[in-house]
Parts: sequence; C-alpha cells; structure tokens
Amino acid sequence: MAQKMLRPGTLALRNLKRHKRQYAATVTGIILALVFASGFLYFFYCYRASAEILRNEEYGLEDCIIMHTNEEAIKQLQSQDMIEENGLAHILGYLYAGEDFKTTGATVAWLDDEAKELANPTLLAGAWPEKDEEIAIEQTAMAQMGLKAEVGDTITLTMQPQNGSALSALTVEKSYTLTGILSDKRSNLAAGENSDVKMDIPAAFVCAGTQTEPGGLEGLACYCKLPNSGGREQSLWEWIYGDDGSDTGRGHLLNTVIIAGNMLYTTAGKMMSSRFNQTAILIGVLLVAACAAIVNAFNTNLQARKKQIGMLRAVGATKGQIVKMYGIEALLIACLCVPVSLLLSYFAVRGVIGLLGSDYVFVPNLWVLFLCGVFGLLCVLLAAMIPLVGATRISPIQAIRNISATRKMKTKRVRTKKDFRLPKLLAARRTMFSKRRQVVISLFLTIAIIGSGYAVSYGTYQLDHSYRYNFDYQLNSTSNIFVDILNVRAEMNGFTESDRQAVLRLPYIESSTGQKQCHASVRVDALSDYLNMAAGDMIYDNIDITSGRADELTGENYRSLLWQKESDTYARYKTYIQSDYLPVELGAADSETLEQLAPYLDSGQINTDRIDAGEEVIVIAPVRIGFYAEPSQGGGDHYYLSYDTNADVTSGKHSYFATAERDRDLTAGKALDLAFLFSNHMPDEEEAADTQNDTIETRSVQTAIGAVLAETPKELELLIPSRGHILVLTSISGMEKLAGSLPYSQIDFTLNQPCTGEIDSEVQPVLDEITSRIDDAYSTSAYALVQQQKNDTRTMLTIVLSIVILLFVFCGAIVNNTITADIRENRRELGTLRAVGASAKELSQAYILQLFKMLGWGSAIGLFGFTGSFFAIRLIGQAMDYGTMEFTFSPWVPILFCLVLFAVCSLNLYIKIKHETKNSIVDNIREL
Repeated sequence: MAQKMLRPGTLALRNLKRHKRQYAATVTGIILALVFASGFLYFFYCYRASAEILRNEEYGLEDCIIMHTNEEAIKQLQSQDMIEENGLAHILGYLYAGEDFKTTGATVAWLDDEAKELANPTLLAGAWPEKDEEIAIEQTAMAQMGLKAEVGDTITLTMQPQNGSALSALTVEKSYTLTGILSDKRSNLAAGENSDVKMDIPAAFVCAGTQTEPGGLEGLACYCKLPNSGGREQSLWEWIYGDDGSDTGRGHLLNTVIIAGNMLYTTAGKMMSSRFNQTAILIGVLLVAACAAIVNAFNTNLQARKKQIGMLRAVGATKGQIVKMYGIEALLIACLCVPVSLLLSYFAVRGVIGLLGSDYVFVPNLWVLFLCGVFGLLCVLLAAMIPLVGATRISPIQAIRNISATRKMKTKRVRTKKDFRLPKLLAARRTMFSKRRQVVISLFLTIAIIGSGYAVSYGTYQLDHSYRYNFDYQLNSTSNIFVDILNVRAEMNGFTESDRQAVLRLPYIESSTGQKQCHASVRVDALSDYLNMAAGDMIYDNIDITSGRADELTGENYRSLLWQKESDTYARYKTYIQSDYLPVELGAADSETLEQLAPYLDSGQINTDRIDAGEEVIVIAPVRIGFYAEPSQGGGDHYYLSYDTNADVTSGKHSYFATAERDRDLTAGKALDLAFLFSNHMPDEEEAADTQNDTIETRSVQTAIGAVLAETPKELELLIPSRGHILVLTSISGMEKLAGSLPYSQIDFTLNQPCTGEIDSEVQPVLDEITSRIDDAYSTSAYALVQQQKNDTRTMLTIVLSIVILLFVFCGAIVNNTITADIRENRRELGTLRAVGASAKELSQAYILQLFKMLGWGSAIGLFGFTGSFFAIRLIGQAMDYGTMEFTFSPWVPILFCLVLFAVCSLNLYIKIKHETKNSIVDNIREL
C-alpha cells in the first residue's frame, strides 16, 4: 500500500525547494534551449512569410494567368470548380514610343477588383489611375520604351488597339497623364519566355471601365487561384489544350506556380535561401548545445541523488513514479522559464531579421509564438528525460550500496605495485572505470580537431586567394533564341554600341571586350558523315531510334537508321536556303581576342583586316568525331545520341558505332557560302511554310575560311562565344558585314585600378540602368562576387566552427560530468584518503592526471590525424598530377580549442576539489 501513498508531485516540489542551487545551472540551460528552439521555429515562420511576400511582390498572388480567353471558357471553369478565385484583365491594346521602340512596348489593360487583388500591382511612386487618360506603367516597361517621365508628366504613345486575341493593324496616338510607376511583374513572369508571351502580359494600366478604341475588341486575360487539390495544374492544362496539346480556343496558360517556383534560382531567392540555411544551421547547433547542457545538468543532478532514487525504489516507488517525479521537476522549471525565453526569442528573431536585410520581413504572430513555446517545452522535456531513463534502470540495492563500482573492481585487473604514488594510482583507477566515456570523448575530439583544422585551412585559403575573374564588370543577355536556324529579332535582346560606350566613358573603365552571336547556315552540296554527326539532332528526326531502337545501331546501318527522315523544322527552312545546309553558330569577338588564337591554329593564319571586312572567317571544328548511343539515366528504353571530339575519341572514352575525320572543305582557303534567316517575330507554321510571305528574310554572303583550329582553348573559352561543335568566328566589324547590325550578347569591362566599394557604387548603377531596358539581361560585378565569396566563406567558417564548438562542448560536458559525479559519489573515499594523510594537492593531481588521460588521447589522435592526412593528400595530389590542394596548413585553431577545453575543465575541477576539501575529514566520511 505504501506505493499508493507516494505522490510524485509533492516529492517534486520538495526536491525543488531543497536543491535550488543544483538547479541553477539547469535553469540557464533550459532558458537557452527554449530561446533557441522557439527562435528556430519562429525564424522559419518568418522566412516562409518573407518568401511568400517576395513571391507576391515579384509575380502576384495568382496561381496562373489564362491569356486570350473568353467569358464562356471562364464560366465553364467556374462551373467545373477548376478555378477558385478569378479576376479579369481587359486588354485594350499595345503601346510603344515611336518606331524605334516598337518591339519593346507594353500591353495596356484595366483590371477589375478581383484581378487587381490577384495581380498585386505595387506602386513605387504615385497612385493608381482613377480617371480617363491616366496611366500607371511598370518601371522596366518604361525603360524599355525609352520613357524618362516622372509622375504627373504627360506622355504621348502610339497604340495598336486590341482586336480580340490579336492586334489591329491600325494605330492611334494616345496622350496619358502618368499617375504611377509600378514595380516589375511582366519581366518576372515572362523571364525565359518568347516575345509573344511578353507582349501578352499587361505592363501598363488605365482606370477601370476604359473603353477600347472605335473598331477594336478588347481581349481578356484571367488571373486565377486554383483549388488546393492534387493535379490541379495538369487538369487545367488538359482542359485548355486538350489531350494533344492543340489550340482549342480556350486560351493560353501561363503557370505562375512553376515560374515563381524558380524564384529560389534567382539572385534574390538564392541570397534569401542561403541566409536562411546559414542562420538556421547556426541556431540548430546552438539548440543542440543547449539541450546537451540540459542533459548533462540533469545527469549530474541525478548522479548526486542516486541514493535517493534507491531509497524511493526500496520503499515501493515504481520506475514510472520516479520518472514522473523528476519529469514534474523538469516541467515546472521549464514552465517557469517559458515566459522569459519567449520574450527573449521574440526580440532575438526580430533582431536577426533586421540584420539579414530588407528581403526578410518580421511578422508578429502570437499563435505562432505560442506554438514555438510548446515546441521548446517538448525539446526541454525530451532532453531532461534522456538521463532519467538510465537512472531508473538501477535496482534499489545497487543505488544504495553503489554495487556498480564494486563489480568494476572485480572485473578489472589492478596490478600491485611497490611504488605507491597516490595521484597516479587514483587517476589510473578512475580512468579504468570510465573507458567507454573516454572512447566517446576521443572520438568527438578527433572529429572536432580534424574538422576545424580543414575548415580553418580552407577558409584561410579562400580569404587570401579569392577567385580571379577575367573581367571587373560584365553585361550579359540571356535572351532566348528558340529556333536553331531562324534569328528572331524580337528574341535577340542585347546591348548596343551606345551602351558599351556609355560604360567606357566612366573614369574608372580602362577597356572592354564584346561578343555577338547568331544562327547561320552553311550551304553544302551534300551532308557528309562528319557534318551529320556535328549537327546532332538539328537535321534529322530520330525520336523512333532514341525511344527504343538505338541498340540496333552498328557501323554498317547507322546511315540508313539515323540520316533519312529530316526534321520538320529543317525541312521547313530548307525551302528558304534552297539547298542542303549545316546549321552553325556565327560568333563575333574583338579583333584583339581573335589574335590570341594564333598559337592554336591547325591551318591558315589570322588576318584581322580581312576578317573585319567580312572576307574571311575562322572556323572552329573538331579534327575527329566519335558517335555513340547510351541509355538515359531515367532508365527504360530511351537512349540519347551524342558524340565525343578530338582527344576523347582518341582515348576511346565511349564505345563508338561510327567515327569521322574533319571534312577537307573545312580547311584554310576554302570558300564558305553562308545563309542567314531573320524574322521580326516568331512566325507560325503557316507563315514559315509560305516562301512567298515576307515574314522571313533571307540574307546570303560569300566568304572564305582564313584559319581553322580544333577547339576553343580553355583559357579563351570565356572570351569566345561558342554553341555547338562547329563555330564560325568573326570580329565585331566582320559580323556587321556578314549578318548586319546585331546587339552584343556579352560585354566585359576592365578597370584601370583595383575595385573598391566606392568605385562599385558608382559603376553598378550605370550597368543597372542599361540592363533595366533589356529583358533577360543582367550585370555582374567581379568585386561583388568576390565580396560575396568571402562572406560565404566566413559564414561557412562560422557554421563549421559552431558545430566544432558543439563537439568540444559535448566533450567538456562529459568530462566535467564524469569528474563531478566521481567527486560527489566518492566523498567517503576522499575523506578516508585525507584521514590517512592524503593532501588536497595530491587529490587535485590525481584528477588532473585523469583529465589529461581523458582529453589527451583524442587531442593527440586528432592533431596527428589532421597533420598527417593534410600532407598525405597534398603529396598524393602532386604525385597523381591532380594539382595543389586549395588549403593553407593552419593547425592553430584546433590547438587553441584543446587548450581552452583543458583550461575550462581544469577550472571546474579546481572549484569542485576546493569545495570538497574545505569540509572536515569527518564530514567527508559521513558524506554530509
């Protein structure tokens, strides 16, 4: 019946009153654990909220936009519950500022209330249009139209009125009062899309209810939120396009969910994700460290109260009651700490969010904060239960009489020695009883020392040897050229010579190099094996071969299997070129860059005067090609056809069913008949097939091969535009003669002095102004990249060293817990030794020797392991010609960590020994 009289709650309260001092360290650990646990969860909530806010600002709240739709289609979608919320954009036409900006205009529309809420237009300046003849335009759209107006100015634009799903051929002059400048939505939604999609998405807005021009017919675009059900995007896509993906007249789908999902790959998304990961790892490490402190604090407390547990078990207490009693103690302490910890974590997260930059937003939410407190409480209780489970496994007699020590004495072989040295003997005895803990400590120390050694060595190298770029600033256009033969001018966004000169006029810029490229076709009498291999899949349709028959290819039948059925695209544009042709890339670089190719030529010579005049070109074509087929990584019967070139073929990198040597026509001195196809916009299939239609312009030029080389030298790869394995190369002036006036795809700039933060702040705005006028264009600062690299390195070091510190904390906690528990459990032994003449100095020396043994093995193994492996890897790398290892040998931080760890443990030992020896010998023997 005594078992029923035990009340764990009462015992827990009395234990708390009696052991206030012992729980002081525990309270500190619990508060830290609660702060880090709740802070981690609240920081994650703020990150998700920040990402959602960024997504809404960049793309809007809609899940998709259905372009060129109609009211009947929308009613059907609503009746079938395929869309949840929707609003309409009423498209009125297309605006542009003069003929020079006709291809970079903006679609104008008015939004109903629902569409406005979903589109989420964000005003940077001014107000939303409320009256007729008022307009708000996105900032990038204004730059692309060449408008430099401010809010309140009157602007005059040319409008092509909307005529349903197409534009009218008529134009009208329109005058508007600019009431607002909006942040970008169109350029984000249309990133990577063709020019037709960019023209469909509204970027200019007028007041609600604005009527179309006389004779026009407004178009409709539906902004939609989809139901929260699986396969919703796929179902909508199938409904709009049918089973075969054809045009059903229901509209065209722009999936914002997928587009916004790529936000993590943008610069802002990468920065936000990187900062979150770094901060979350750091908070997580600190959380684990705090929980480890709780585990050790409770473990030390329970070791000191082992006999109490034994007495309770002896009078009938069950294991469950013991767990409940100490669990209530932990719960009461944790509950008392929760309000303080939540307050600290709230302001800590707010401070961290403020330090991370403007992309992060702190979102106050009491419910989330409450859940964070519950999560922290669970972490603390879990940490507190870990040592308690082990303590309850001890039987009452073992706990009272400390039988475990007696059993260890019987199982360990202790040799008798004539030389009795008390410190050494006691240290050996204590170490013998804690070998398992010593193994764990040695393992943690080894990992921590080797990890910190390599982290600091790598970080030191990265900070001292930042990556060197071959430019200081770069303008780059990633405009999409969707057809491998046709050059669509609306897709060839790039930089003009005026842009290049505008940057060169800056006082810090010394020089620049530029690149241009376009599609070209080489007219040939017949396609040889070599040319067919080099063309890859641009000439023939081999889907039936790659989908299951590629294993049939042999050296005898590959011609009949692969090179018979021309692709639809190749056949369609063949009628314009009027002969067989090889699709190639025409690239252009500065003449100074081309001259650097001279040492690598196979034949001919580089004559920049003739190249500038368009009379000669350089051809980069492999000496040999090896063709092979391999199964795709996805498995199944699908294969891919590919080829190796030059040295890879010679070394037999793959098993080839055919090889070919460079054609004799591709040698210096041979004539080259080039054809170029241009179109102002992407033609549909009917337009492309109609050779009488003037949509596609054909340009033919005759030139000659001045020089040939096998491949682009690695040191010049970033300076030479290259796509595919056969490249026709000319100069910037030569491109003008051969293909006409085309924009730069890339321009590199070099400074006349080392870059500084002041210089970067003056140059970067000029580059940003240029890229703002061009879709799919961006600027790169080598200075900013290096600073980011250094920042990332420092962050990596912080995270790694935090984990290393955690391991050292583990080791220190285990050592301190072991020695503290030994001192508390063996007060009678200490009193007995003091009674027979042992001094406090000898007892301290004994524990110091024990400390050396517990930490010495792990420290020695770690330091020797790091040093030995470092130089071994370096020697092996040099012997195997892998290059030098990018590390700087730096063992000082691990050594410092070991010294600090030993100092902290020694200080703890000194305090504990001093505390015990201040009592009288009788008190020690009586264990008072």
